[in-house]
Amino acid sequence: MREGFTKNKIKKIGKVFSGATPKTENESFWNGEILWITPNDLSKIKSSFFSDTERKITSSGLNSCSARLLPVNSIVLSSRAPIGYIAIGEKEFTTNQGCKSIVLNDNHDALFFYYNLNSYVLKLKQLGEGTTFAEISKTYLEEFEIEFPIEKAEQTRIAEILSTADKAIAQTEALIAKYQRIKTGLMQDLLNNGIDASGNIRSKETHKFVVKNGIEVPEGWEVNPLRTYLKYISYGFTNPMPETAEGPFMVTAANINEGKIIYKGCRHTSWAAYNSLLTTKSKPQIDDILITKDGSLGRLAIVHNEEICINQSVAVLRIDKELVNVYFLKMLLESPYYQAVIIGDAGGSTIKHIYITKLDKMNIAIPKKIDEQIKILQLIEEQSIYIYELQRELLKYNSIKTGLMQDLLSGKVRVNMDNKN
Repeated sequence: MREGFTKNKIKKIGKVFSGATPKTENESFWNGEILWITPNDLSKIKSSFFSDTERKITSSGLNSCSARLLPVNSIVLSSRAPIGYIAIGEKEFTTNQGCKSIVLNDNHDALFFYYNLNSYVLKLKQLGEGTTFAEISKTYLEEFEIEFPIEKAEQTRIAEILSTADKAIAQTEALIAKYQRIKTGLMQDLLNNGIDASGNIRSKETHKFVVKNGIEVPEGWEVNPLRTYLKYISYGFTNPMPETAEGPFMVTAANINEGKIIYKGCRHTSWAAYNSLLTTKSKPQIDDILITKDGSLGRLAIVHNEEICINQSVAVLRIDKELVNVYFLKMLLESPYYQAVIIGDAGGSTIKHIYITKLDKMNIAIPKKIDEQIKILQLIEEQSIYIYELQRELLKYNSIKTGLMQDLLSGKVRVNMDNKN
């Protein structure tokens, strides 16, 4: 063990308490002022601290059962269903029987032990016992040993550093959520109203709108069945294909996710079997759109590799490039409105299916000019790129935090107590 660190049982650093539930049929026990936290509450907390709970109990409810009122800065851990959610109370609280709480001794920092216990979650889960579902008993938690700095000042400094990393993560997550909302709103505006020659989103106050095939669209747009913009629509092979170590990829619905074909884990077939597929329906071409039609419905990808074949769980759409931009059409079909239409038309009881005979008849509203399609696509892609950069930044911050936790909580790297900048 590193100098300045110690190892001790949880019962030596604080007192462990179990929770309880007042009788639910007694209305006088409920809707009071005392926070009553459950594993479900803990699962929804996105920060270190909590100050509210979904349900609250009264003083008589607290006194009616074995639950204890716990002081501010007590740590609560979900001990079953599932194990491992952790938070600190900003107010006094109590818990149900699915939680264990730790009231630390005065010479320990609550925020530090919040992070410290989080680093032990996998080991804590291994303590779980019970036949129906895993649970950590009060005794097991009391006997669980953890390492930590002896000096409270060092605990506090480590907590401050990790808290700073958490703030950067939270701020980046908030920005991602904000720009996701902006992108969603922008998509709705652009896919409904389009963009004029001056680069402005159209509105009914400034531009003419007309109704075509039951859909109101800007003048100059079309509303036609999807098949109008396709040269070909079908689905892949239905007979089993041999699996080989290498060769063309056999793409199924399971291999299409996040707007692309996921080749990791995708099976191969032999060149002989691939070449025996005489029809084009099983062998997509570059710039074809694939859409999952069985199981997980409506996921799309654009083909960038000719050496693939598809089975019956995937449909292929070969577009007429003189009428529509392939990336615009993919984005359109991925939008919430068209996804709802596609999935709403699905059939089947146990496993849902998209019927291509319905899909190709689906009316879509689309700018007649490809230039406008591309402008709409570019504006939405700008938002997507910014969100992607924020997501990369979030990954970086999470990686930094993981490294800091590994180094600081183990004592591998010691904090400088003389300089807190």
